[in-house]
Parts: sequence; structure tokens; C-alpha cells
Amino acid sequence: MEKVLTDFFLYNFKIFFLIFVRITSLFFTAPFFSSEDLPLQIRTGIAFFTAIIIFPVVNGSLDLTPDVNSIAYVINIINQIIIGIIIGLTAQIFYLIFQVSGQFYTIQIGFGMINTMDPLSQTEIAILGTFQGIIGMIVFLYISGHHFLIYAITKSFAYFPLFSFNLSGFTIEMLTVAVTKMFYLGFMFAIPLIGIIFIMTMILGLLAKIAPQMNLLMLSFPLNILVGLATLLIIQALLLESSKEIFYYMMDYINQFLNYAKARA
Repeated sequence: MEKVLTDFFLYNFKIFFLIFVRITSLFFTAPFFSSEDLPLQIRTGIAFFTAIIIFPVVNGSLDLTPDVNSIAYVINIINQIIIGIIIGLTAQIFYLIFQVSGQFYTIQIGFGMINTMDPLSQTEIAILGTFQGIIGMIVFLYISGHHFLIYAITKSFAYFPLFSFNLSGFTIEMLTVAVTKMFYLGFMFAIPLIGIIFIMTMILGLLAKIAPQMNLLMLSFPLNILVGLATLLIIQALLLESSKEIFYYMMDYINQFLNYAKARA
């Protein structure tokens, strides 16, 4: 009887641990959950209780018995880490669009030498990159992006079952396209400000030709800051809907990844 109970416990523990590893990998790479402001104990606790909640569903859908081979089990642990990281990293890449656009803003306005500590990633980035990152996180939470990530990692167990691994070159292609989109959309966000600063620079250049006695070089620095910040405040409201669309696109992109896995299963 004791041996039966021990085997039953080990059987279920091996399944539970794989579920826990996949969810934890997501929480350490995805936006909001991976923030350094969120203590390690809280992140681990959320992952643990999420694993407890979905364990009966995943365990009931398993067609395969956990392999007692320790090497095979370690390989499965690595598989779970990779799947969790892929989903979390994809979401993180789309969140970084806001920081990339902030970097473009910073360079154009003239704040390139000013860095500040980002409270979310605990790294030094441009001051407007931090500002845009906070705006992006507010939008992400507003549209319940954190809820979607929990839903996506739960859904992944149906498309990427435990004790199986069906990733392919599509994964590399997916992450490459996501990184390309990050820089493209970040630049598109910054185009209005870049255009305004470019026009103002052209006007100052013409004035310098017309009135060379004016010290326009010293005037251009505070003028860039004033016009740049005013433009940023104006376009911020206009970009709010576009910010939502970025995260909706992120959700659709992750769903495409999961559906691709389902089609290959």
C-alpha cells in the first residue's frame, strides 16, 4: 500500500513539476510578471497556485505516462522552459516597442545623455524610454494583457502537450518577425515627432542663412526640447488606440503560434 501511494505521488509530482516549470518560465520573461518590482516570492507563488489550478485539467488530458528515465525527464523540463520563454519573450518584444519609440523621442529632442532607472526592468534607459515604458505597461494592464498571458500558457498545454515537443524552424521565424516588428512599429510611433523636429531644423537653417548674426545654435537646443515635449503630449492621446492595437496584435501573434502547434500535432 505504501509503495502504491509513493508511486502515485511521484507520478503526479512529475507532471505537476513540468507544469510549474513552464508557467514559471513565462512569469520570468513576460512583461509585468518579470518586473523586478514584483518580488521573486510573489512571482513564484502565483506560478505555483496557477499550476495547482490547471493541474487536474492537464493531468486528465495526458495520453502518455511520464517516462521514468531521468534523462528523458530532464529533456522534458528543458522543453517546458523553452515553451514558456517563447511565449513570454514574444510578449516582451511587443512591449519593448514603447521603449524603442521612447529612445527615438529622446534622440530627437536632445535628451540622449540623460538616462534614468527603469522601475520595471531595473536597467538604465533613456528618460523618455522609461516614460513610454510606463505608458505601455498601463495600456497592457488596461486591456488585461496579463490575464491573456495566463490564458495563453494554460492553452499551450493543449497545443504543446507534456512529454512531447513539436517546435520547428517556425519558432525562430516567429521571434525574428517579432523583433523586426518591434523596431518598425517603434519607428512609426516616433515619425510624427521626427517630422516636426526635422521641419523645425529646416526652418532654423533657413533663418541662419537669412540672419547669420543670430545665435540660432544656442536657441535650437531649448527650442527642440520645448517643441518636442509639446508634440509628444499632443500625439500621446492620438497614439493611445494604436498602443492598444499593438497588444491586440501581440495576442493574435501568440495565438497564431499556438494554432500552428495544434495544426502540426
